Amino acid sequence: MATIRGTGPSATHRPLARSVALDEAECRRLLGVRGIGRVAVFTADGPAVHPVNYLVVDGAFTFRTGAGTVLSRAAGTEAAFEADRIDSTAARAWSVLAVGVLEPAANRAELDRRAAAAHTEPWAGGARPHWMKLTPVRVTGRRVVYRP
Repeated sequence: MATIRGTGPSATHRPLARSVALDEAECRRLLGVRGIGRVAVFTADGPAVHPVNYLVVDGAFTFRTGAGTVLSRAAGTEAAFEADRIDSTAARAWSVLAVGVLEPAANRAELDRRAAAAHTEPWAGGARPHWMKLTPVRVTGRRVVYRP
């Protein structure tokens, strides 16, 4: 287990927090059925990370993007999806990472229906008619546990 230390004078005396691995079921529970996350892909210029509004449909992380975007051009390549929550007031945090192949999502009408039911629209605005999905082959996560 990794130990996370603060930067103040007391940080050198005792750990303030530690990270704990999460199992896949807990990772998926934390992600829920919709939210905000980031998709990371490789490009000719190096890695690119883009925020997305996502829905979980049949175990895959699905999101909308525009035609010709970095994410739509990454179809068929390995990608990562990451989401986290940090609540500094309550001293709680977690992070989940899913890795898989990015693909165009089938059955766009069903996805549009689910997005309408979930009351979610891409924050970035603009036309985003292309649904993409990342079906994970690996899901890992960590929770930060703070000590008093």
